[in-house]
Amino acid sequence: MNRPLEEWGHWKLERFSGYVDYQKTVELGHHQGRVILDLGEVHHLAHVWINGVDVGSRLWPPFEFEITRYLQTGSNTVRVRVGNLTNNNHGQNVKSGLFGPVRIILEEPVEARSNPPTGSWIDLARLESHR
Repeated sequence: MNRPLEEWGHWKLERFSGYVDYQKTVELGHHQGRVILDLGEVHHLAHVWINGVDVGSRLWPPFEFEITRYLQTGSNTVRVRVGNLTNNNHGQNVKSGLFGPVRIILEEPVEARSNPPTGSWIDLARLESHR
């Protein structure tokens, strides 16, 4: 299902404790510099896969992942698993979910950079969520 990035309570998951997967396929051209996946605001844990390869996890901000080596020219699948706290399962509703903004940041190669680093980004405003 295709959902906006918002509080899981809007999806009638107020008492849900567990994980929700978000996924989006993006087309990328050849790029020489570093590529960063910035998830923005996350409550509370994020785990990332690019093209099925485990990139890593973050338990606290910044929820940023260096994904350069996992990308290919053309189609790339970004999968993010977000986990919340067990509090919701016990009726103590705490903010849960991926809120973003989610961006892929394309940095210029080191030899081409001015100071500070420059680049462009791709906004992944809507990700497909799977519960």
